[in-house]
Amino acid sequence: MIVPVTVYCVDNPDDTMSVYTMIDEQSDVCFVTNHVLQTLNVPSHSIEVKLSTVLGEELIQCMKASGLIVRGTKE
Repeated sequence: MIVPVTVYCVDNPDDTMSVYTMIDEQSDVCFVTNHVLQTLNVPSHSIEVKLSTVLGEELIQCMKASGLIVRGTKE
C-alpha cells in the first residue's frame, strides 16, 4: 500500500516534508532518500547494510538516521 505521509525531524517539528511511502506491516524501520535527510537536516551517519535477495547477498553503503518522525496525512 502506498500512502502520503508527512515527515519531520524531532529536533525541528516545524520543518516538514510531504512524501509518499510504501507501508510494510512487518517492518520496524523505514528507508528514506538522501534528499529527505538533507532537506530536513536530519542527523545521520554512514553504515553498511547486508541486502539479501533471491539473487544473492551484497553489502551496500547507506546512512542511518535517528529522530525522523513519519505521520499520516488526511487526503
